[in-house]
Amino acid sequence: MTSAGPLRLSTLLPLALALLIVAAAVPTILVGFTLSSRVTDRLVLQRAETVMDGMEAEVERLLEPVVAQLAYARLAVREGIVMPEDSENLRAFALGLLAGTPQVFGVGWVRLDGSMRRWERGTFREIEEPLERLPFTQQAIADARAGQVAVWAEPFVSEALGDVILNYRVAMERGDKLLGLFGIGVTGAGLSRYAEEVSERYGVTAFVLSGDDRLIAYPGRTTLIPTAGTTDPPHVETSSNPVVAGIWQAQLGPVGGPL
Repeated sequence: MTSAGPLRLSTLLPLALALLIVAAAVPTILVGFTLSSRVTDRLVLQRAETVMDGMEAEVERLLEPVVAQLAYARLAVREGIVMPEDSENLRAFALGLLAGTPQVFGVGWVRLDGSMRRWERGTFREIEEPLERLPFTQQAIADARAGQVAVWAEPFVSEALGDVILNYRVAMERGDKLLGLFGIGVTGAGLSRYAEEVSERYGVTAFVLSGDDRLIAYPGRTTLIPTAGTTDPPHVETSSNPVVAGIWQAQLGPVGGPL
């Protein structure tokens, strides 16, 4: 009985000391873990922002020459250097626009009645598009008459090309008379090649969306599944890349960006 007291005390003292040490260490460990997690999250987000900036720069680098080409075309038409009413003159100039912008797949001339002639890269042939395949041209003419000189149209799926098209169109005028519009198109397949370059450079998956859920480009894109009965770009979930298809299920969100 007399030895039980000292024995119990000698046992409790180290235990109490250990508990005090743990109690003092736990807040430090928790603070350290929290700070470490925040730093990790911040680094991941910074990397995502770097990739997005890189992809944005690539897209701008790709599209800025397109804008410059049509600004020159507008000046040439206004000054009478290019004569849209002269079929051969118009053809030669359109093919010249293609020569200066390898990222462009084709050039189109939209007449005031909504019909269109177009020329594609890799061929010198001229294609006359029937009005029934040109649902957007009447609106384009109306926009030009309303003073919208240069417009990046909403991306759409071209039935003829089987691809998403980014179309930039500019009204061509001489004096105060509207003569028609030049339109230049860049394909989703072309943008996908640039997305692949960015992805390899940063070791991630970069992509381009229209809005939050419409797919334009991503690395390794092999198929395009458009939404039935519409010219809207396909939904992101149809992507053949599982990372892109599941971006909105990921905790940190997408590493890429909307167009």
